[in-house]
Amino acid sequence: MSEQVYEYDSQQAHGQSTDDADAYTTAQAGCAEASATEGEKPRQKRAKKSIDQQIAEAEERLRKLKRRQRNEERAARTHRLVETGAVVEAALGIEFIDKADRERLMGVLTERHRRDDGQTWTWADALAHAYERHADEGGAR
Repeated sequence: MSEQVYEYDSQQAHGQSTDDADAYTTAQAGCAEASATEGEKPRQKRAKKSIDQQIAEAEERLRKLKRRQRNEERAARTHRLVETGAVVEAALGIEFIDKADRERLMGVLTERHRRDDGQTWTWADALAHAYERHADEGGAR
């Protein structure tokens, strides 16, 4: 109802009578009907274009979501690595300040040792075995 009042006020402001407005509205309706029957093919083309646009927009949203997921996974991995490094430094009581320190740690962990029976082992193997055994026994992770 407020739209009709607004339309009526607009007509009065421009000096139009309500009869002129009714004729204008009827003419608009006739044009819309004529264009609907004549313009079927362009509408289908526009609808197809609209669907193509929707597909393109959906693909873009999917790309953005995948990018966000990769970034979140990368951030989670980085956080985990930093925490693990902090645990190793705390447990060993050693700070690994530069790359040479970290390379030396890797060498110590992966250096092969030979048992009396001829089998080999590394500190990394021993730590992994102890960690798995601790987890199997219900130890904290």
